[in-house]
Amino acid sequence: MIEKSKRVPILLIMAILFLGSSFSYASAQENEKVILVLINQLSFTDQAHYQKMLGFKDLEEKAAKGAMNINSAGARSDGNSYLSIGAGSKGVGIRELGNSFNGFEDIGGQTPLKAMDLYRQQTGKDFLIQDIIYLSIEKLYNEADQKFPFYAGALGHTLENAGAKVFVYGNNDTNQPVRYAPLITMNSDGISRGNISIQTLIKDEYRPYGIKTNYSYLQQVIHGVKEEQGKSLIVIDLGDIYRLEQFKKEMNIEYQAKTRNDIYYEIGRFIQNIMNEIEKNQTLIVASPMISTEAEKEGKLLAPIWVYQKGNHTNESMLYSNTTKRAGIVANIDLAPTILSFLKIDMNPKEVLGQTITTVSTTTNLDTELEHIATIFQLRQKVLYTYVMWQVFILLFAAIAWISKWSRIYPFIQKGLLSMLFSPILLLTTAYWTPSSGSIYVLSIISFSLILAFFLSKIRSVPKIFLVAGLLTFLTITIDILAGTPFMRRSFLGYDPIIGARYYGIGNEFMGVYIGATLLFTGALIYLKKDIYTLTLTGFVYLLLNFLLISPTLGTNAGGAISAMLATSFIILRFSGLTLNKRGVLYLILLLFLGMAALIVINYFAPSEAQSHIGRAVSQLLSGDITSVFQTVQRKLAMNWRLIQVSSWSKVLASALLAMVILFLKPVQPLKRFLEEYGHLSDGFLGILVGGLTALVVNDSGIVAAATMIIFMAIPLLYIGFTKKERS
Repeated sequence: MIEKSKRVPILLIMAILFLGSSFSYASAQENEKVILVLINQLSFTDQAHYQKMLGFKDLEEKAAKGAMNINSAGARSDGNSYLSIGAGSKGVGIRELGNSFNGFEDIGGQTPLKAMDLYRQQTGKDFLIQDIIYLSIEKLYNEADQKFPFYAGALGHTLENAGAKVFVYGNNDTNQPVRYAPLITMNSDGISRGNISIQTLIKDEYRPYGIKTNYSYLQQVIHGVKEEQGKSLIVIDLGDIYRLEQFKKEMNIEYQAKTRNDIYYEIGRFIQNIMNEIEKNQTLIVASPMISTEAEKEGKLLAPIWVYQKGNHTNESMLYSNTTKRAGIVANIDLAPTILSFLKIDMNPKEVLGQTITTVSTTTNLDTELEHIATIFQLRQKVLYTYVMWQVFILLFAAIAWISKWSRIYPFIQKGLLSMLFSPILLLTTAYWTPSSGSIYVLSIISFSLILAFFLSKIRSVPKIFLVAGLLTFLTITIDILAGTPFMRRSFLGYDPIIGARYYGIGNEFMGVYIGATLLFTGALIYLKKDIYTLTLTGFVYLLLNFLLISPTLGTNAGGAISAMLATSFIILRFSGLTLNKRGVLYLILLLFLGMAALIVINYFAPSEAQSHIGRAVSQLLSGDITSVFQTVQRKLAMNWRLIQVSSWSKVLASALLAMVILFLKPVQPLKRFLEEYGHLSDGFLGILVGGLTALVVNDSGIVAAATMIIFMAIPLLYIGFTKKERS
């Protein structure tokens, strides 16, 4: 038994040991480090060369891998991408984005001038001589016209306020200073810590511009920062690939290839050394802010990115973020919130639009996906333009045949018209076909659509033809949305992760098709048989349509939801026998109010990581951030107006409207009698017109949605017109 007098020292020692271990644990928890290695203009086009090299091989085997969208709010450029990374939002810069210097550096000019002196002249502020200054910070604030909520230096400023240390080393210098990395680390005054001067380079007369990265120096500074206590972000900018890309036209081809391999070897060895020293509370991110000119030519515009945490990943680990909601695809604006997350700093500024990058296990082959994405991107314009021109040709030819009374070709025109109703679902169901030729692909789609039209035209009842065509389209798109849009996101008529306007949900092209086809088939259904069962089924279909478009995890298309609400509310009124008198208008307003309330509530109360842009807009509005909401509305209106002027979809819409006008200028019977004869089928047509006009107004690419929607009104009207004219 321990004597009482001896218990006190023992208890004291135990308490000290316990407290000491607690402090050590707390210290470890507060010692997170993120090392961000930027290899500017590293591209997937060259991965066959670097993939199996030292360092890169380790990343492939031990890190989570992804492809990064490098877009900004302006031109696709190095500076704009670095700027967007630092802000966590798509930004647009000015010409002088690489205009950063250590305070002690001379910046030239007619009289010798140090960077710190010029900064004092610009701002009246002092700082430490070894700090890094972005000399054009005030010009960036004053001249750059930002299209999104944007705060230059959001990441650096947030880290500084949280007490974390931020360092940046390295540059992209050629025969002149090119320093983009401080755009990621700077605070709101344009100040960073670290070294981006020529001290981070060494002379090498065999390398482009006679210089190359001083890897041993960078290794030392990383080691030094890692030894410091506290949270830290270390950004390392490796410029050797960038220098090679700028200089390669001046080089012998064989020597250029040798130099490129030498650079990859040096970078790989540098990465391996970092990976060997990574500890449990540290994260290595390797990314390329911009791709090479060769990758741009091949349409491979996504950049490689890896995230490594010791022992955390397998070969099946891919990067994922709620910005894209696609395994393996993330965006440059996701890096800022990801760094804050890894450093356990919960102070995300409202201007940061990116989402935290996580990892998912998947059997998807990223290289195969990227090959398909690049092919679709390269062929998309040709495929869609040919597809659109085919539609325009049929519509205009139908109008000419109508005026000229070429009765012999009416059956052929009808089949051509019906083929247009089947084209969208063929463009959807063939999404896993990666064609080598755009011409062969379009020809195949047109041929199959004509074959389907031939068989469908055998149905004697015209409304049944539209019922079948509309129902097939409705079911195909519904199943795809419920499955997470695996086909839509790969389709030529879908959306492109390289363009990056949308990554998930239902795009405006298929949104127009979806609403148009749904209203067509329900109109035909009620026309053929109106009873409690068909009305109940129609009501359920409309609820499903609106829910899928509203849902932030399914259709995620606010403009489409508003269009569908107005169109379906109008048709419900018509099916109920109500007219647009005071009572009818009251019911219409009530239905719209309930729909809009559902849209806002579902999106607003969705988890923040699942919120769509409408949910974020409501959050901004309720928090008093009217400027951001106004920016969003202004940007969408400007985009819609631009698309109306330049988009080939405008030709489809104009041709469809022209053909319908001609149909009723020289009718077989007056328009009023036509609408009366086809009753509720005509109600469906009017609903499509209401939905199309609404989509044109409320969507950022409304001309696209309106064109694809109006087709489901124009084609049936023309088909019926030719049928009646042929029989008259």
